[in-house]
Amino acid sequence: MTAKKTFSIEKTPKDDANVGNVTEVHLQNEKERHVTFVCADDQDLEIIKVGPATIQILEDGSHTNDRFGAVSVALAPHTPGPIPMWHRMNDTTFYITKGRLRFFTSYSAPSASTNTALKIKSEERPFRIVKAGDYIVVPPCAIHNFDNPFDEEAAFLNTFTPAYYIDAIRTIAKKTQKAVDEGRFPLEPEEQLEVMRRWATFPPPVN
Repeated sequence: MTAKKTFSIEKTPKDDANVGNVTEVHLQNEKERHVTFVCADDQDLEIIKVGPATIQILEDGSHTNDRFGAVSVALAPHTPGPIPMWHRMNDTTFYITKGRLRFFTSYSAPSASTNTALKIKSEERPFRIVKAGDYIVVPPCAIHNFDNPFDEEAAFLNTFTPAYYIDAIRTIAKKTQKAVDEGRFPLEPEEQLEVMRRWATFPPPVN
């Protein structure tokens, strides 16, 4: 007969008091809120089409008190992405839902990946080819950008915490569409940076 193992975690009165206080504050300060559903066939879904890119605004922070935002992005084949950047106040994630992306990182930052090694070419920044099902976490001050150099469409879910950068996406989209109408694409780097800086996003290096 195998002995049954038991485990216990000792809690001090102070621990219990802290938990109780946090719960009490939560119950006092929070009101019940409704659940928001965003459906694929929603006629009110905000869709931004900019050249070869299509962006769906799934959550712009209006339902989360700006704590969380999310967009769905589709990139046509051979579409350039944004310039290299880092966010001072945003955590952002990418969940690839279709196709592949080339995702660039930084020479100076160590890779925390547990998968295959970064592919490095001379005269280029490190990058990884990410595919449907892959997930990327980009904390503040992590240099990154991406593009779609492949022959098939790529799509991904992009989240932002907090949600403020959604407005940067809207502004860049308007400027990009104006550039497309003028027969030029993509935006010049300085045009992108002019918008990004307003939302605490900057080019390398991190400082």
